[in-house]
Amino acid sequence: MREIVIREELFASETELCESMALELGFDDFSGGLAELIARLSDIVEPVRIVMKHTSLSDPSAEAEGMANIEGMSRGDEMDLDWFDVACALLERADDYIEPLDVIVYYDDLDADEPNEPSVNVRVSARAALSRLAQGNRDYLSARKDDRNISAGRIRELFEGGQQPYAVVVACADSRVVPEHMFMAGLGELFVIRVAGNIVGPSELASAVYACDHLHSKLLLVLGHTHCGAIEAAMAGEGQGAVAAVTGAITRAIGDERDPYVASVLNVRAAIDALAANAEIAHLVREEGLEIHGAIYHTHSGVVDFLSECVRCDKETGRLSQ
Repeated sequence: MREIVIREELFASETELCESMALELGFDDFSGGLAELIARLSDIVEPVRIVMKHTSLSDPSAEAEGMANIEGMSRGDEMDLDWFDVACALLERADDYIEPLDVIVYYDDLDADEPNEPSVNVRVSARAALSRLAQGNRDYLSARKDDRNISAGRIRELFEGGQQPYAVVVACADSRVVPEHMFMAGLGELFVIRVAGNIVGPSELASAVYACDHLHSKLLLVLGHTHCGAIEAAMAGEGQGAVAAVTGAITRAIGDERDPYVASVLNVRAAIDALAANAEIAHLVREEGLEIHGAIYHTHSGVVDFLSECVRCDKETGRLSQ
């Protein structure tokens, strides 16, 4: 598929844009505006993707709504809008009926994940987030299907507006342990860090710091599970070669414990301690309302048990407490 990337700042007018696109598409004898270009696009056979990139957009959600409102407007009405917005809208409209054409319109800004005005998700407290996870698990136990939002509209919303997950979950990579399912969460709701044995090494720690600091999530959950192969391997003294990086950490966490469930809990506690020992995480607990909690997923039933172990800031003393 041929891909044409259009960056707003490179063009001063619709005419310049059309001339550049015509050249990219091989329309050597082209002359005219966007309507004429779209008419020519109707004749293309080979798939073409046109990526329209905004560079000066202050409110992506408002822009998306404005784009929707263009549908049905006359050309004269459209001329009252920014020319690049109109071009984006007309090309998206053409995408609906020109089969080989794929149009993507987006606003990409590194600050988009850190909005000046926090969204609803950003304002979700640790307690509210924990309650939301618990309710999600209750829904999961009785659900016959997962109807959470994974729509194309949601995909585009997250792409344009950035992610703001209400909780960060450090979970095992076990294929039976899928936090998005067990908590009935849709796209953009959970920041999941999966690693065998749900251990916290340098990469997992860095990921957690990023999510809690830059994405402003207030709940950091360490999720262990029953019948964990990594824990069983550690208890059996296995762990040669590359897997030793996982089983070694688990062995240090569980010591001589031989009860698999207790070992899972001890492993969760060790991960919580490793997270709380980080200065950046500790600062977020003290100053930003972050809480670190632990839980165990029961693979035979789907139930999530939220453990009493947690790390939060004591408001009276300002110290971290468990």
